[in-house]
Amino acid sequence: GGAMLLHLSFSIIYLFAVTMSTPRASPRSLCLLCMSFFCCYFVAIVNGAKPPPPSISACDFARLRFSHIDDLFSVDSLCPGGQEGSAGSVIYPSDQPAATEDDDGLVVTDALGQMWDAVVGHGWEQARHQAAASSIVGDGDSDGGGDLRVMEDSVAPGADHSTTGTGEIMERAHQIDSNNAYPFLACVDISTSIKITSGNARLQFLLPRIRAMSGRVVVVSNQEKESCFVVAATVDDALELANSPSNGNNDDDPVIKVIPLVDAMKMEPSVSTEVCYNPEWMIPPPSDETAEATWERSIHVTLRADLADSFASSSRGTLQIAQGIIEDIRSWGLIGSRRRLRRRRAEGKEERGSLRRTKQRQTISGHDRSLSDIFSLTSIAASTLAQNGDSSTEFWSGEIERGLEADHLCTSMFEELGIQARFGNAGFTVVLNPYAQQLDQEQTSQEDSASNPSCVCSLLSALATHHLIIDVSTNKPIELHGTNGNVQGLVQSGNGATKPFNDVGITGRGEVVGVVDSGVNVQHCYFRDVSNTVGSIYGTSWNMNATKICHYDDVWYDRLDNSGHGTHVAGTIAGKPYQGTASAGNGVAEDSRLAIFDFAVGPSSSYDPGVDRLFTSLYRNGKGAKVINGSWGRPGSGVYSAECRDMDDALALYEDILYVASAGNMGSWRTINSPADCKNSLAVGASLNQNGRGRDNLISYSSRGPTADGRIKPDIVGPGFRIQSSTGGQCGFRALDGTSMSAPGVSGAAALVRQYLHDGFLDGGYRGSGEGFDPSGSLVKAILMNSGRSLKGVQTRDGKLTNQALRAYDNSQGFGAVELANTLPLQGINDLSAFAVDNAVISDTQVFAFEIDTTACNTRTVPVGGRSSNKMVSVTLSWYDPPAQAGSKLSLINDLDLWVEGPNGQILHSNGLVQNDRRNTVERVRWTVAMGGVWTIRVSAHNLATANQKFSVFGSGCFSTDPHPTPRRSDTSIYGHLDSTFIGGVRNSGTYFDLVAKDGIEVQKIYIHTPLETTFNIWVYSTDGTWQGKEKSPWEWSGVLVKGVKGRGAGIATPIDVPRLVIRGGQTKGIYIDMESNRDIRYSVVEKVVGSVYTENSDLQILVGAGADPHFTMAYPQRMANIRVKYKRHSPYDRLQVAPPTSLPPSSAPTESLRSGFLSTAWDGGLPMSTNGCMFNIRAKDKTITLESLEVNIEPSSSQLFTFHVFERDGGHIGYEQSPNDWITTGVVRVKSSNSGVTASGNSTNPKNADDSSDIAIIPLDMFDSPVTIEAGEVKGLYLTTLASSAAILRSTLVRDKMVGEVASEND
Repeated sequence: GGAMLLHLSFSIIYLFAVTMSTPRASPRSLCLLCMSFFCCYFVAIVNGAKPPPPSISACDFARLRFSHIDDLFSVDSLCPGGQEGSAGSVIYPSDQPAATEDDDGLVVTDALGQMWDAVVGHGWEQARHQAAASSIVGDGDSDGGGDLRVMEDSVAPGADHSTTGTGEIMERAHQIDSNNAYPFLACVDISTSIKITSGNARLQFLLPRIRAMSGRVVVVSNQEKESCFVVAATVDDALELANSPSNGNNDDDPVIKVIPLVDAMKMEPSVSTEVCYNPEWMIPPPSDETAEATWERSIHVTLRADLADSFASSSRGTLQIAQGIIEDIRSWGLIGSRRRLRRRRAEGKEERGSLRRTKQRQTISGHDRSLSDIFSLTSIAASTLAQNGDSSTEFWSGEIERGLEADHLCTSMFEELGIQARFGNAGFTVVLNPYAQQLDQEQTSQEDSASNPSCVCSLLSALATHHLIIDVSTNKPIELHGTNGNVQGLVQSGNGATKPFNDVGITGRGEVVGVVDSGVNVQHCYFRDVSNTVGSIYGTSWNMNATKICHYDDVWYDRLDNSGHGTHVAGTIAGKPYQGTASAGNGVAEDSRLAIFDFAVGPSSSYDPGVDRLFTSLYRNGKGAKVINGSWGRPGSGVYSAECRDMDDALALYEDILYVASAGNMGSWRTINSPADCKNSLAVGASLNQNGRGRDNLISYSSRGPTADGRIKPDIVGPGFRIQSSTGGQCGFRALDGTSMSAPGVSGAAALVRQYLHDGFLDGGYRGSGEGFDPSGSLVKAILMNSGRSLKGVQTRDGKLTNQALRAYDNSQGFGAVELANTLPLQGINDLSAFAVDNAVISDTQVFAFEIDTTACNTRTVPVGGRSSNKMVSVTLSWYDPPAQAGSKLSLINDLDLWVEGPNGQILHSNGLVQNDRRNTVERVRWTVAMGGVWTIRVSAHNLATANQKFSVFGSGCFSTDPHPTPRRSDTSIYGHLDSTFIGGVRNSGTYFDLVAKDGIEVQKIYIHTPLETTFNIWVYSTDGTWQGKEKSPWEWSGVLVKGVKGRGAGIATPIDVPRLVIRGGQTKGIYIDMESNRDIRYSVVEKVVGSVYTENSDLQILVGAGADPHFTMAYPQRMANIRVKYKRHSPYDRLQVAPPTSLPPSSAPTESLRSGFLSTAWDGGLPMSTNGCMFNIRAKDKTITLESLEVNIEPSSSQLFTFHVFERDGGHIGYEQSPNDWITTGVVRVKSSNSGVTASGNSTNPKNADDSSDIAIIPLDMFDSPVTIEAGEVKGLYLTTLASSAAILRSTLVRDKMVGEVASEND
């Protein structure tokens, strides 16, 4: 800026001299002019391209991840939807003095925009500094030592197990840093594009345009219209893309939004209150010897994904880079501490003396920058935050001054901490005061150790600042979830006294179940080994000849179970007296064996060594445990954590493992513990049992969901009240409560399922009736969740029934209580048929179809004394989803869909919804067969961020056909298009034509031919059947206004988004496109007659139509519109949507047929002055309903079209009449009134007390993008308005005897 001013000044002087007609300009002034120009040019070159305004706003980012940004910018109050997120972006124009309003009506202060600009601008500055820095990873010590302790590092499965020398690591580190890589958040927005429909396709579109360092990225979010990734790239490439004028301007190309990933974006929310000064998290002082000896806390760090291509491809390389990062952080602290000392000396506040020194380390960032310089909230950018009233700057400045930049440099903290590689070498864990190093440790001072909160807090900020790191989070302390009587029978048949699977020899024989807990009393009579075999079970050893415990990993060299918790859990799974006698207290899978992972020390402390260590120990290269029980967890709020990222990653690799996790004992909403809240684990809540108060009720202390990103949790429930199982002593028993007791019952049931499939029971319900196989974890999970029986209510420990009713798929019971006889065929026990698809692979946009025949359902013979299927069919889809980024607000990466189509065309969606599930990795459809026939089950890859996804499906019930899944149209895209012609030159304002679907389609876009290159609005109308005979009858049509269409010009097709235009197989839809005053739609004069086929393909026919004048006035036949129709084949909306029943009907009651209905209010008059709008509430009783249309009484208006705007709000309108931000726009529709004199519901349109007649207007709600659905028992407010005072046409009745909100009219 100074150089530019200098250059401008001398330019003015020089020009002034010339203007004043001096003989010639002074050589000196000319020289200075040239020097100023070169100075200006040099500054411009050094600074590079100007960073653009942030293309991703603070609220946009807050909708992607839970992070410290939530705290800084108060997104709960300022962003639409708060923490949950919602559609829309916040705009921050710089030319508004106080506030502005975005398209969603959200008022946002300029201060927020300036603060966000400052943070993002700091990120661009950091990226530039990184590009200019000389980078070295680590100090080259051959032992990886220094002062940093490397903990035991099991190399992750699937990683490079070869030894990599330090020199090679250093060389590759130089290669990467010489490319100036920096992490950027890049979002691919397809709001204006239909050709890139999946996350994987969007990623392939992004990578070459940002010139990514690697194809390895971290998926932050993969949603319907946008996918976001963390990508490593150079600052120059990122700036070039961000500033590119062609970004998103090409036909149908998506828009790419890019910002640097800044430190505050990487940190977890509420870090200052939940970690920095939370007494439950901070390490006790050295004076508390007992507390310190049983204390351990960890910081989880995720590295840039591209590093896996180089020196982070092995655990040794990961640990080496971790060491280098820690050294950088210590160097930043040292530089800051020296600066502070010099500043104090200059101010005369410090006597001269020696500064405490540590080994000088080379830095990755270079340029002698301190942590205060690098961290955004204490850097130059922080001044903008402080000026706008943000207190975080003062907080973080103080933490850094008292922590890493203090004279003591937090030396003891660094000398005591340890590091270990995370699963898959995705990052590393910093362990503060690790237990393995506490035993002979000298006492240290509190000031420079992890007992000083400022040391820990400033370490968190420093880790987040590093350019090789993309997120930083902390752990929570581990809790054991406990405060076998009939559990065996309850999980098998729902009756504690009946054990049908045990009766046919399914007892878990041949299965190994892992138990991660406080240890096991190996001398207890349930576990004592009497095999007389020689062989150790401890450490890494296995003895597969042992009768019960074949492996015992004493992680911390403690072979005791001081609390008795692990012994109780193990007994519920597989306990059995060594004499072999039967006992009511035997485990669910009494003949299975156990592999123990003892991670406890003492009676109350547990230390988690990480998923990598856990799975490596128990899996035994596929010959060990395939079911693992964890009756413990870390408390949290359901936010997707680093632990979940590792657990989901591990299960996606160890695909034949099922990890069963107890949900927790908090008893309130959003208290599911981790790892129960992970996507791929099976979270188990607790129900009562027959020895308790009632098997149909949930126990009140069972933790509830949902997770923070809205996933259903718990997944399933099992008996968890007064469970009798093994405890201390030689053969002791006791009863315990908790989800710690319900999870092992489900783990035992999982072992029974595995043996059932191994022994070939599936095809006929008896051993050997089919071919046995080793199932995947996702299939076992699908079977357990398919078996779920819905609970009815909630009871407390003392038997009191609460007023909380339960329903299927809620966040109290999930999919219900495990009951294997509900889903697995057993000869002589039930009349079920079943099928399984195990770990099949589905590719992007692929659809699998299965058909089952229920024709013989009514003639099924129920075994004597057995149970009937009650004509039920239940199908469950399950898949192990790839890991998301920690903190993600929508953790689903690969979205699959399950839906069922009945013989009469009705569609049943999963999980009790009336549309496809967009959040969960398990989907179930359950229905009662009301009629025989063929039902089609479909699984589709709706939106994959990876090239493919493995999945499992299990179905059982009343059917006779063994379905064999076959991909449907797997060799082509599910999208198609059909063109008419683009050679016509005639033009007018509109065009009519018919579309005939051969199979069901959903029209996505209609392309028109127009010479316009400006932006315009256009109306798209549709009618059931042909358009012919309706060209002057607007009431026969439904019209939707499409705003902001950008014309592409003559010879180029212009796309129009068509909302919710579904054409079922064999159906005809008439289409009318009207540009109103713009007479610029091109069409061709043709010789074919109107209604004949102009063109067709295997899916669709386009029939010859007509040209049109505006507003339904005149049609010109034998004209063919120049159009292209883009559509989606075999959509879940092929047929009319029908909601599945929200609860299962009694077995004796036939299923009520799903039907249409109507309900009217008073139709007997109008106020003296009609209005231009009305608000009212609709409550659905005991069924979920979808509104098809509204019929309203309006003023006589036979010659006028009206535009209606429809808004909706969950919960009703009362109190929100003047709060537009709380309403959702349902759609805009144009209709013309009908004077037929009678409504569809039979009401006369002639008011009783009025001389003039009136008309009706039919508002077709089913034309809009999203259906207007009201869940059973819920209320929805509707606001119908013309938005024009000149169109006050809506008639209403003055009601004097009722209050607002009272029932005006009702039916069933």
